[in-house]
Amino acid sequence: AVSSSNHNSKASARRQAFIPNSG
Repeated sequence: AVSSSNHNSKASARRQAFIPNSG
């Protein structure tokens, strides 16, 4: 569960950084 949460957090941050206009 921790691994999933950590991965999601990192992915979200990276995605937002690349595409700040995500929504």
